[in-house]
Amino acid sequence: MVLYGTTVGINLLLFMVILPLVANVNLARAKPSVLSQKTSLSLVILEVAIPCPGHAPLITDELRKTEGMAEVKFRFPNLFEVTYDSGAILPEQIFKLEIFKTFKAKIAE
Repeated sequence: MVLYGTTVGINLLLFMVILPLVANVNLARAKPSVLSQKTSLSLVILEVAIPCPGHAPLITDELRKTEGMAEVKFRFPNLFEVTYDSGAILPEQIFKLEIFKTFKAKIAE
């Protein structure tokens, strides 16, 4: 019984605390071209159909690699705040990213 409780506790810690924190660690800073120029930054909040918060780093990494993205933040349980250069990319183009073929996304209400 102790082993079962420990396993459940560790999994909850991983999926509810550690992995969401990892999703918001931005080791690859925003591209200088996005932040240094006078750009028109816009914000969109995406609601993504991820099965658990452990998938959040997949989404944030893919968004951060996309040209025109300034910042991506994950909010529990499945929301992503995406700041982007509206002159470089449109929300419609964001939804066409390969990752959103697997994990469906929509604008949060």
